[in-house]
Amino acid sequence: PHGGAGANRSCARGKRWLGLALASILLASCASRSGPDQAGQAAPPVDRAPDIPELRVAWKQARILQVPSPDGVRIPVRSYGTGGSGRPVIMTHGLQSHSGWFAQSARFMAGRNHPVYALDRRGSGLSAERRGDMSSFDEMSEDIATVVKYAMKKHGVGSVHVVGHCFGAIPSTVFACQYPHLVDTLILPTPGLFTFTDLKPTEKLSVGSAQLFGRTRYLPIPLEPNMFADDPAYQAFVTSDPLTLREATASTFFATNKARKFIQRHREALTMPVFMALAERDVICDNKANMAFFNSLPARPKQARTYDARHILEYGGGRGPFFSDLNTWLQAADRRRN
Repeated sequence: PHGGAGANRSCARGKRWLGLALASILLASCASRSGPDQAGQAAPPVDRAPDIPELRVAWKQARILQVPSPDGVRIPVRSYGTGGSGRPVIMTHGLQSHSGWFAQSARFMAGRNHPVYALDRRGSGLSAERRGDMSSFDEMSEDIATVVKYAMKKHGVGSVHVVGHCFGAIPSTVFACQYPHLVDTLILPTPGLFTFTDLKPTEKLSVGSAQLFGRTRYLPIPLEPNMFADDPAYQAFVTSDPLTLREATASTFFATNKARKFIQRHREALTMPVFMALAERDVICDNKANMAFFNSLPARPKQARTYDARHILEYGGGRGPFFSDLNTWLQAADRRRN
C-alpha cells in the first residue's frame, strides 16, 4: 500500500513538472510573437545611400544584379569592378546588416582589379523574400554557390575568393566545407563563428517550440549600434539604415546553430588558404574562441591579424591596416597561382 501511494505521488509530481515545462514553452512561444510576422510578408525597404561620405561614395559605385537561383528566387548582388581581370571575390554580410554595409571593402578590392560580388542573404537587404527568415543553412550555402558559379562562368575561372564578414563567416565557411574545390582563399573579417551575444533563455525556448510546432516566430536580434563601431556617425547609420534587420525568425536562429555544428564536424575540409581578421575591442565576436578554431584548421597557408576596431574593420581606424593586409593577401594568392 505504501509503495502504491508513493508511486501515485511520483506520478502526480511528474505530471505537474510536465505541465509546467509545456506551459513554459508555450508561454515563451507566445511572448516571442510580434508584429514582423506580418511585416515579414512585406516588400523590403528601398535602398538608400548613407550620409557618411566615404561609405556613400562606395555605395553608389555598386551595380545591383539579380542572380536567379535554381528554385526561382532572385538573389540581389552588389557588383563592383566586373571588368577586372583578377580572381573574383564573393562577399557575404552579417546577421543584422546587408551587402551595402561592406561597400568600402568591396570597392577597395575592385580597385585592385578583382571583380566583387556581394550578395544579400534571403530575407535581408534588397531580398524580396520573407524578412529575417531562412529555412536552412544549406539554403544559405546554395545561394552562395549560385553566385559563385555565376561569377566563375562570367570570368572564365574555376575558383573564387570567398569573404565572410561577421555572421557571413558562417554561411561562407559552410560553403567552403561543402565546395572546397571552388574556394581559392577563405577570408573571415571579424567572424561570427563564436560570439558573446546570444538569445535569452526564454527566447531559446521559443526557438525550440517554433521548430516543434512549425510556426513562424520573430525574435529581436541581440545587437546594438554601439557594438559595431566607436564612431558616432557609423552608429547613427546602423540605427537609421532602412535595410537594417531588427528581428529574425526562430528558423533563422535554429539554422544558424545547426550551421555552426556542421562547421565543427567538417573543419578538416578547410585546407584552402585562410585569412582571419579580428577587431581588438570586439564585443560581438569571441576572439579567443575564433582563434582556437583558426589554429585547429588544416589550412595552408593561413594568417590571422588583429586591428584597432570595435567590430566592423572598415568603420574606424582599423580600415587602412586591414585593407593593406587584404591587398597583400590577394597578391600572394595571385603569385601562388602563377
